[in-house]
Amino acid sequence: MKKMIAVLLSAAAACAWPQSWYWDSAGDESAPNLSSNYDGDSPAFTFVFLNDENETVENIKFLRSLNENDYASTDASLIDGADCNVSFSESGKRTTPLHYAVENCTSDIVGLLLKNGASVTETDSAGYTPLTLAIHRKKYSVVDLFISNNTSVNAKDRNGKTALMYAVENGDKDVCAKMVAASRPSELAVQDNKGQTALHYAVNGGWVAIATKLVESGMDNTIEDNSGYTAFMRALDRDTNMIDVFVNDRFFNVNKKNSSGLPPLLWAIKSGKSLSVIKEIFCDRRCTISASRDSYGYDALDYQKKYQPNNKELKKYLKNKK
Repeated sequence: MKKMIAVLLSAAAACAWPQSWYWDSAGDESAPNLSSNYDGDSPAFTFVFLNDENETVENIKFLRSLNENDYASTDASLIDGADCNVSFSESGKRTTPLHYAVENCTSDIVGLLLKNGASVTETDSAGYTPLTLAIHRKKYSVVDLFISNNTSVNAKDRNGKTALMYAVENGDKDVCAKMVAASRPSELAVQDNKGQTALHYAVNGGWVAIATKLVESGMDNTIEDNSGYTAFMRALDRDTNMIDVFVNDRFFNVNKKNSSGLPPLLWAIKSGKSLSVIKEIFCDRRCTISASRDSYGYDALDYQKKYQPNNKELKKYLKNKK
């Protein structure tokens, strides 16, 4: 019978270790009895090791120290040989010491674990890395620790998303600015399982300031998601402030064609965008009728005639631009 270990730490116990512990060896007489004094009445922290070889006194002391948010005891446990990456199940959910510390301990203890080599890439049962968990819990001082420790903000978790994407989703402007500053433009071009970049997330969420920071970083803003949409195409569905993020950037190529051979102007006309949106595209003086042609040589007037034949105002505007 596989040995199951459950260790209960009394949150209110005043006595010293090991009397505050209860070890249930599940019928295994060879398992050490760390305490027979647990009364079962006090609030307790229960965990189960996922691997038998991790069931050591050092690791148990280590997890108890984390549970008590005790920096000195945690440090002593690590010095004594505890494994800072030991996997365990708490409340039925697989986790790691670093994940547990992010949720329950001070930032000093999180920093101690990072200093001792705690893995920043392991995921918990929900698929989160410690950094993405910190962002979800809005533990900003902890997020700063990860960034200063050179933890990648663009590494994907098990859900296919990066820490930066989660921060953008939350609209955490200051956190995003720090993450962008800690990344090279090429690193910001990571795509999730739907092909979206952090810039797509910013546009979809309507976060103008974050989108501006990403565009100004020099990241590739012409990347298409799995549906063939660039972030700018998504921006055309937002307000003029979001469109301006792109057209006001001197490095943005307003005439670049997507994988279907369409520059933004032709795509907007084909998609039935209003004249006000078309005018926003033309706010970029680099956008011209002659430059905005599809792969077959058709221009904006050709597209207006085919896709918006009854839009006389659009036709008049385009003719004046030709």
